[in-house]
Amino acid sequence: MERFKDTHVIRRDCVRKTVKQFLQDWPMFQYLRREVLVNLDFEILFPDKALSLYNN
Repeated sequence: MERFKDTHVIRRDCVRKTVKQFLQDWPMFQYLRREVLVNLDFEILFPDKALSLYNN
């Protein structure tokens, strides 16, 4: 997970037109634990809003 956290900036700065393109470039998001990975990125982007992702 640390390596995933360390590469957050790369994912954030990548410009994609579609979700499909993003998933093709980052196939790790297609695995069963993808929600954990999405949550980690969300927490890094919005540290005070992590639980808001679930509340909306």
